[in-house]
Amino acid sequence: MTPDVLLIQLTMKIKVSSKGQIAIPKKIRDKMSINEDTVLYIVEKGDQIVLEKVPNFRDFAGKFGDGKKHTDKEHKKAIEEGYIEAYLKSIEDKDDTD
Repeated sequence: MTPDVLLIQLTMKIKVSSKGQIAIPKKIRDKMSINEDTVLYIVEKGDQIVLEKVPNFRDFAGKFGDGKKHTDKEHKKAIEEGYIEAYLKSIEDKDDTD
């Protein structure tokens, strides 16, 4: 038997500027750890616009599966070679099964 899970979404209304810009409310930025250095993907999903955080290469520490510590250069190379795409696909696949 699986426990019931209550998902709480924070929904706020925002306005688009004349330049097409939006501001992410502080409450959401704080909750999602978004700051001026955070990079986001903007994704069109049907009639929705979704913002997703781009994983930082440090988020992949330990993902090599060999138990060794790896350098920033090795992490960057893994991302350049498609690791980010594989990571994002795994998230997408997970969303499809939920």
